[in-house]
Amino acid sequence: MGVFTAINDPSVYFQQLLYTGNGSASSRSLVNEGNSNLKPDWLWIKCRSAADNHVILDSSRGNTKQLKLNGTDAEDTVSHVASFNTDGFSLTSTDQAYNGNGQTYVAYQWKINDGTEAANTSKSINADIQVNNTAGISIIRYVGNETGSQTLPHGLSAPWWNGADGPSSVFIKRRIGGTGDWHACQSPMANYYGGWGDDSGVPRTMMPNQNYYAGDSGNGTNGNTARYRADMDATTIYLGHDSTYNGTGGMIAYCFKNVPGFSHFSGYVGNGNADGPEIFLGFKPGFLMFKRWNQAAGWATMVMEDGEPIVYKVRPDTNDAQGNPSAISVTSSGFKVVSSSSDYNAAGGRYAYWAWADQPLVTSTGVPSMAGITGGSG
Repeated sequence: MGVFTAINDPSVYFQQLLYTGNGSASSRSLVNEGNSNLKPDWLWIKCRSAADNHVILDSSRGNTKQLKLNGTDAEDTVSHVASFNTDGFSLTSTDQAYNGNGQTYVAYQWKINDGTEAANTSKSINADIQVNNTAGISIIRYVGNETGSQTLPHGLSAPWWNGADGPSSVFIKRRIGGTGDWHACQSPMANYYGGWGDDSGVPRTMMPNQNYYAGDSGNGTNGNTARYRADMDATTIYLGHDSTYNGTGGMIAYCFKNVPGFSHFSGYVGNGNADGPEIFLGFKPGFLMFKRWNQAAGWATMVMEDGEPIVYKVRPDTNDAQGNPSAISVTSSGFKVVSSSSDYNAAGGRYAYWAWADQPLVTSTGVPSMAGITGGSG
């Protein structure tokens, strides 16, 4: 696996910001602290100190359109985020999900294309796509038709890292015209099953708002193979007729490809030992998210504190406050599992992860970065 990167400064495209709410409706600007300015196109906020929703906003839908990652709700129109700024965002909110007095928060932010979309009519479903191929991210707005065997463009171009033939992960949500679960598809899980759906119509997807495992009967099935289909190749996302993938009214999809030295979406198999798997990413992660997909288990995301990554159990599938540090040790080149907890490392357990970089291991010129020089978990 190559470690050279085209992105020497990951803070151009991804940053995390920690802040404390003041409970005031007066406008307050929150400024990022990374090496580069980052105007967010995709913003995910979670109250760490109290139970409240994970809220998702993006520049394709606009700063007043909110989705809840831990719920099935349709899109809400809100006025909590006043603007996406040159290097951060502004709040005008007393809502505890955004700015409760004395509450602590994490805001994950990704830069894509400054809200600029392009219409794509090359597939059976038309789409408006905001894309950044350097960072390997696209946001896809589309209106479904609840008809089977449909195709949707994702906008991400080759080359694909590590032998992949298309994007490595996609998150899909119905946002207008009805409620519905989120769906997360990822390549290693599909490769294990030999596809994204089976002959009984059971979906091979994970649900960020649920703790179901892939193919769990809790995901639902009606015996129709095409109903839940949602797989990907170099140009296309293939959709079945189910309304949570292909609903009328309005849908959103967030699509990711592996980018050397910046992002990696894959998986591992647990060994049930406190000396767990060590995963090479080619960078020191600034964001990690985990989900076991062959048994029911909660999700977990990572928070950076004082510049150091500490993997807390902040669960997208619930509105829970932040839990204690989890069983993951971050290294200069990836992460290591240091627990036999079934949430991260059951023997034979299959786990998906999503990772974005804090620092690459090696720069684009082949020089070790500070992550590569310092090593260890710092």
